[in-house]
Amino acid sequence: MSVLQLKNVAVPSRLNPVDLELPEGQLVGLVGPNGSGKSTLLMSAAGLLPAQGEEMGRARTRRNSNHGTGTFCGLGAAGGSV
Repeated sequence: MSVLQLKNVAVPSRLNPVDLELPEGQLVGLVGPNGSGKSTLLMSAAGLLPAQGEEMGRARTRRNSNHGTGTFCGLGAAGGSV
């Protein structure tokens, strides 16, 4: 089971579409050079930055294809919905 799954998540002019799946019970690191979109990806998944794409987590599924006019509902640190 996945704790979080992102499909085609993108932020126009900041983050190209990306797919990501975080399996339950595993420790995951996000690494990359400066300016590669690490913080943008995390902020999008947390619902702090408007994005387009699809997010699926334990609590809910949310889709947005309005080119950045909405936000995702992110997951909290313990896996509960925020």
